[in-house]
Amino acid sequence: MVRYRYPLLSTALLLSAAIFTGGCVRPFSEEALNKVNKNISFSELKIEPERYKGAWVLLAGLIIDSINTKDGTSIEVLQKPMGCDGRPEDTDATEGQFIALTGRF
Repeated sequence: MVRYRYPLLSTALLLSAAIFTGGCVRPFSEEALNKVNKNISFSELKIEPERYKGAWVLLAGLIIDSINTKDGTSIEVLQKPMGCDGRPEDTDATEGQFIALTGRF
């Protein structure tokens, strides 16, 4: 029989491991993620935006501003590196800004 010297510590480590490994779940459906072209980077989009018109891309960033119009919403975003969960990383690093347009409010 194995006795743990610090049972609370081992329990806390197991719980932490479960939280951190479960923390990298993307907030998007598998169907949507399958449509994303993972080979298109933000820097490539900046250089040749017309080349990728109609492509599905996944970008991360912080919303700077949003403007509602009669046609939908224009969302100004400060690009950030993407974490494993699809969310922007907490860093000062950025490659610039982009505008996302949606037909919804």
